[in-house]
Amino acid sequence: MIPAEIGSRVLETDGWFQTVIAAVDGQQMLVQTSVNDPYNIPGIVRIQQSSLPPLIGPSSAGHADRGFTGFTEGDIFPLSYTPAWQTEDGKWHSLSEGIPGTLEFDRDGGIDPQDGGGSVQVEQSSATDGATDFTLLWRGPFPGVREIRTHYRQVRGKIEVRYELQGNIQHVGALIPLMAYDGRERSVIHHVMSAGEETESIRVEYAGASLEVIPTTEGTNVVWPEELTSVACRNGLLKGARLECTGNRISFIIRLPEY
Repeated sequence: MIPAEIGSRVLETDGWFQTVIAAVDGQQMLVQTSVNDPYNIPGIVRIQQSSLPPLIGPSSAGHADRGFTGFTEGDIFPLSYTPAWQTEDGKWHSLSEGIPGTLEFDRDGGIDPQDGGGSVQVEQSSATDGATDFTLLWRGPFPGVREIRTHYRQVRGKIEVRYELQGNIQHVGALIPLMAYDGRERSVIHHVMSAGEETESIRVEYAGASLEVIPTTEGTNVVWPEELTSVACRNGLLKGARLECTGNRISFIIRLPEY
């Protein structure tokens, strides 16, 4: 057993790994913090729980480059749980895009984490009985944004996520990766509007289990960008949604019902 598999732990790695792993009893999330690597893109790239199918989280992200894997199906697109934002020119960007490096990507040797600029630091981290809580501060250069704070609180069955952006933006958003197809079984993805409420959410049904993404910021809409219809990852295909609202903050819950 490694520290990342022990309940109520937050493990930060630096150097070439650039990863934060947080675990509670029987559940784990992995946040990639590299911003210059087109294969290991930033954001939550893996969520797993012992009672759920291993791929439902999903368990891998899309990529900005084919990198080490020659995908035969799906589009190449950087897709993970990350902040997104619309700049004043109307274009949407996301933290998943990272920061382009100055050197050509080497699929065998990897890429120097310092290439391209940018920085990530853990502002706060705590782990109590049955919960983990940490905040990351990201600094650019990002289009239209000076810095980004991402906050994650995890208990078994639920991950609370909050993003705060500083810069000149029209709307704030959040990319949501959804497991779509593993090569044998397709998921069923629902866009849910709660009865009597102006609240939208997402539910994924896959392999006999379900996962829900529930916005907690008032006025949040669920949008389905065409470029996220079929995104390649190493475990199959993803479908992406984008949560959108006004202001510079957005939050949501990832609910992992046991089955």
